[in-house]
Amino acid sequence: MDARSVFAGLLAFTMLAAQAGPASQPSGAQLTQPGTGFGRFERYPTGNPASPAASEPGISFGLLSSFGGGLEVGAAEDFDSRIDDIIDAFEELEQELAFLTPGMMTAVEINDLIDRINGFETQANTLVADLAEDGYFKFNAGLIGPGAPLSFGALGVGGVVTLSYDGFAEFRAGLVATDDAFSFGLQDVIYQPGQSFDVVDDNDRLVVVIDGEEFEFRASENAGVAIQGAVVGRVSGGYSRPVWSNNLGLLYAGGQLHMYRVTTARVGRLLDDDESAIDEADDVLDENQRKSNGFGIDAGLLWVADAYQLGLTLRNLNEPSFSYPDACNGGDEQTCAFYTANPGAARNGSSWTMERQATVSGALHNERQTWLLTAALDLNSVVDSTGDDYQWLAAGLAYQPLRGWVPSPRVGLRRNLAGEELSYVSVGVSLFRILHIDYSQALDSTRFDGDSIPRAMQLNAGLYFEF
Repeated sequence: MDARSVFAGLLAFTMLAAQAGPASQPSGAQLTQPGTGFGRFERYPTGNPASPAASEPGISFGLLSSFGGGLEVGAAEDFDSRIDDIIDAFEELEQELAFLTPGMMTAVEINDLIDRINGFETQANTLVADLAEDGYFKFNAGLIGPGAPLSFGALGVGGVVTLSYDGFAEFRAGLVATDDAFSFGLQDVIYQPGQSFDVVDDNDRLVVVIDGEEFEFRASENAGVAIQGAVVGRVSGGYSRPVWSNNLGLLYAGGQLHMYRVTTARVGRLLDDDESAIDEADDVLDENQRKSNGFGIDAGLLWVADAYQLGLTLRNLNEPSFSYPDACNGGDEQTCAFYTANPGAARNGSSWTMERQATVSGALHNERQTWLLTAALDLNSVVDSTGDDYQWLAAGLAYQPLRGWVPSPRVGLRRNLAGEELSYVSVGVSLFRILHIDYSQALDSTRFDGDSIPRAMQLNAGLYFEF
């Protein structure tokens, strides 16, 4: 198993499988400008079900209102190349054993071979134990479908109807070690002249035989790479309207119903797995997945005054849950062996629940509505399909000139208050008030494939119209 093969295969699967943004990252311009916008700033979906009724009257829709993707890498530096070094060293020893002529070897040569095998075992186990906590990489990709979300005034009911369809995919590959990754049993063995020595191939596994005692040359099932995530498709319908007002402002309320089609997947790979077993990551994941349906309910309130607004969003009020595939029922043999030996590698257990979450938000603008300051805070953390926790605290500042052809820049800061607790800086721009591009990256960095990179990066873009 080559770490770069996992990286490339997982990225390809994620990008092809994805159909808004994943639970772990905001979609669209929300990546930079969190919370709620209003007036001339209401040019993209905010996530609050009450906000469509608060936007300027008319019809709004997205040509491709949000599409994007991103990655996150663990703090372990050069995780990929260090794992590859272990695998390369194992394969080198394996090749040497396969082409030995045992009958021609002296006692000194046999003991030298045993010492090198034991040296590899000690070094590899130490490295795997060091990397297991922080060695991972993660991908996400998402898309809101063409024409969505579509919002329009509903005649006779005094509100706004919103229709949408979207989806996302997110997958995480992480190193897991509950015990030694390699345990050949040769640590206390010293070959003595006169003892028999041989290497035999037993069902594609090499076995060293010394004086009738067998020592299997293979990776332990106690360590390997766990791959987990989901592809989520969603069709949504919502309704929002004003519900109360006074001389200070207007209160809007809204709700959304989501229908989900979720495919969860879980794969395990040992550290002696050959490249051919992982090169086609999408095929491996196809053998270890489960499809299920469910529905979710969101609700929101939005208070809009002359120069500010305050919002409350409640997501997944009914907390829909989706099961992962049984690793030993219909999956491949290696995945079954890995998760049987490492039950803790099955993050989220047997199912993933879209947990209930509350978010408060606020926005403040100047009199001409050219400057907008927004902020949002998740009041509790939730777990995504890969088993990572997220709770965002975010703020953004946007400028929108009075002339629509002038670019509208924005900047933002975000911090995940749970999980890896990464902080991000974001920048974005809107062109002709239609095309929105946003980029975000973590302030922390690590090394991957020999280069220094931010620990997380996300790029979103979209075309959104309002008239």
